[in-house]
Amino acid sequence: MKPIFALLLIIFISNISFSQWNIQAGYDFGVFTTDYHESHLLSKKEDSHHLHRINGRLEYQFKNNFLISLNTGVNIHEVRSELQSLKNTNFSGNSVVRNRTSINHSILQTYRVGLSIGYNFSFNDISSIFFTLNYDHFFINKITNKQSSFITNYYSTSDVENDNPLYTVNEYRAMIDLDEIGYRNKFKKENSHIIFSLGYRHQIRNFFISPSLGWSPINNSFVDPILVVPLPQTMFLFSLNLGYTFNKKNNKNEK
Repeated sequence: MKPIFALLLIIFISNISFSQWNIQAGYDFGVFTTDYHESHLLSKKEDSHHLHRINGRLEYQFKNNFLISLNTGVNIHEVRSELQSLKNTNFSGNSVVRNRTSINHSILQTYRVGLSIGYNFSFNDISSIFFTLNYDHFFINKITNKQSSFITNYYSTSDVENDNPLYTVNEYRAMIDLDEIGYRNKFKKENSHIIFSLGYRHQIRNFFISPSLGWSPINNSFVDPILVVPLPQTMFLFSLNLGYTFNKKNNKNEK
């Protein structure tokens, strides 16, 4: 990593006389895919993972239009699932149908820090598009577990459609491994997002508005719903930032 930082330092020094800074704040909304390895899963009555994010960003643009920025903010992950499976089995010596339901609703709050590099292509003085590669690392500091239950119903074959179980077991099951996800702000190398972004900027004097779309592959799931093993998740992100651009520095206005 040292050669990379050395290269960035050289680029920074060589462009410092034409530097341009901006600060940004905004909101992101993300949607994660929720898929699973092959299993006896019968249905997904509810299955979602959403991200709400408040952003802060300090960005530096070189004279050749390359970008580098530091990011921070708070993420709110809302994870919901209600999954069902059916299996023929024996209960008390009788042939029955076992219906299992895994229900979870969790909200996780994380703090985030990150680094972005990219390129800004200007059409004119007011419009530009940009491409960025973002590395965000987050630290989980709060979990609200609204529901985490595992329900097992045993049916005679004829009573499954009538929803008249012979026997029911409803128990609490922890579906979040606190050590595995790094609860209480522990550093876990898996708690990161690599995000590819494409966005647009519209400049109004020193202010600008900037919507963008992002894509982040291969993210871990926070919740293990017991019935199945989650596959790595893909995140799709919509962002809207407002920013302020400081005046460019050059040799003239430094005198």
